[in-house]
Amino acid sequence: SLMSDLTVCEKAAILSKSIALKVVLGVKCILCIGGMVAAVRVLSKAGLSWLGSPLTRSTFIGHVLSSLLCSFLFGFCYCYDIVRLSLDHSDPCEYTLDLSLAFIARIIPVFGMFGSIYFMVCLAIERTFSTCAPACYDVFSKSRFSVNLIVLVVVILSLVVPLLFLVPPIDWNRRMYIFNTRTDENSAMFQIMIWLEIIPEVVAILVFHLVLYANTRRSPLSNLLYLAERVQIESNKRVIHIVLPLLWIHFAFNAFTSFGLQLYPF
Repeated sequence: SLMSDLTVCEKAAILSKSIALKVVLGVKCILCIGGMVAAVRVLSKAGLSWLGSPLTRSTFIGHVLSSLLCSFLFGFCYCYDIVRLSLDHSDPCEYTLDLSLAFIARIIPVFGMFGSIYFMVCLAIERTFSTCAPACYDVFSKSRFSVNLIVLVVVILSLVVPLLFLVPPIDWNRRMYIFNTRTDENSAMFQIMIWLEIIPEVVAILVFHLVLYANTRRSPLSNLLYLAERVQIESNKRVIHIVLPLLWIHFAFNAFTSFGLQLYPF
């Protein structure tokens, strides 16, 4: 145990001199701040009226709040690590963190990341439902039960998946040299969890593009449709046109962070 702690201390001291690490953390910190600013600007400029139904509004707000939680706390961890590793310490162990602090501070924004992804998956399913069965969707989308059910399912999944894949094998009697949820014990499960982030988001993006294509194809026929169907088509297109750029930016950030861990595990 003493040798293990000494190794961690030595790694922490070496990392404190790494300019590359601080640049990577700085870029991530800027991306987090940029994500928060972009989300606030979109909401302040577009408002919420374009979201239409209560179900769409609740799902999108859930995504935004999850993204803000994720961006704010990830940004805090990255910025704090830059400041902490830039200080001079005579004892290399002073560069390390207690595992419980490092893990808890990092897993909370991971909850937010999963929440933002799963809310977008729900929004993609919701837009598909509204396209394929607009009459049934109109009843379903106004139900308070359906709104509460989706929010509850997403919140539970966002908490359970990271805890299930990251917590069980951890040895809490050790120290970390940086804020991280990845340890030697949960490394294999961590890789699986990364795919549970990336794959649902890729699927959501593909579904949004397909639904947008379907609604665009139906637009020339709108004069032959009932008024409610024409309104739903335009609502689908408006929502997807605003959501898709945000989702692509979100995916780019997740991919940079997640796959970057394969090359630089911090």
